[in-house]
Amino acid sequence: MSEDTKHFIKTLTLMRGQTPVTSFLGAFGGALRETRITAMLGYLIAHDPDSWKDFFSLADQIASVEIEADHEKDRSDILIETPNERVIIEAKVEWVDPKFQAKKYDADRKYFLTNYIPDSGHNARKLQYISWTQLGKQLDLISRRASKPYIRHLSKELGLYMKEHQLIRGTDTVEIYARDLNDDITVETFLRCNIYGCWLEKDGGTISRASYFAPYFGQHIARQHTGISSGISYVAKIESIEVVDTWKSFLSAAGRTRGLAWIKKHQEILNTLRRNWRVWDKDHRRNIAFLGTPRLVFNPAINKDLLQKGKGYLSRRTFSFDELFEAWSKSSSARIR
Repeated sequence: MSEDTKHFIKTLTLMRGQTPVTSFLGAFGGALRETRITAMLGYLIAHDPDSWKDFFSLADQIASVEIEADHEKDRSDILIETPNERVIIEAKVEWVDPKFQAKKYDADRKYFLTNYIPDSGHNARKLQYISWTQLGKQLDLISRRASKPYIRHLSKELGLYMKEHQLIRGTDTVEIYARDLNDDITVETFLRCNIYGCWLEKDGGTISRASYFAPYFGQHIARQHTGISSGISYVAKIESIEVVDTWKSFLSAAGRTRGLAWIKKHQEILNTLRRNWRVWDKDHRRNIAFLGTPRLVFNPAINKDLLQKGKGYLSRRTFSFDELFEAWSKSSSARIR
């Protein structure tokens, strides 16, 4: 290789087997590992403690940071000590509550990093839950504002790793998540409350990676609701995804994302939703998508025969805007004005 050629090469694509490595932590293996995240997080806290003092609501300056801290019964992910406090940080990448594991650790306060936030933990002073989305926002802030270049870079890399594994939402994920909507209460909550719910799938399911939601209204809905046609016509931006189990946890999620005034405004329809969905307990978890205003994008609506073979349930749940616009353009009644 000539010296001139070397001059123009800035980076190469690192391969692990046959898979490109797209983040620093990804170089250590393709699988998602809690220990990789908490090790990097501990490093960032230790090397830039001032950026994390307010995030963890610490009254005093951070005096020491330890990862895989040894306790009598087990090891905690991160231990932070100040002159007056011992703070434990425990992370779970699965949609589970880390509270029970953390009971084994002696600390003044415990922070749980998880996308599963139960209603029982919201107001507990010593047990505080932080979503991966909240952590992602903090990392993004530090990646732009930290005074040390390597802290900015590593904060960005940790955020990339979390996006790769769908712990937080990325900009290059699934464009549109589509589902059949055939019951009245789900349509009402979509149009009036701008929410959509479905059972929690493994790793949060495809909806947790989507940017928009597009319902496919069935014939029953078209007959019962004036102005709605059978097919895909509306699209709404997914603003946030919350995991809930009990009704109390749903109200807590709604309060965090929409506020108490929103709950009060939609109290009647939410009570109907509670009755119709029936099961609200800790053994049954749902994804709740809080949406932006639904927009009428496709008029006439896109029918299933333009998206798949047959007219049964949607055989696909993800589409790009290009795919939907192409299907819409094939409709014999579509006219571009």
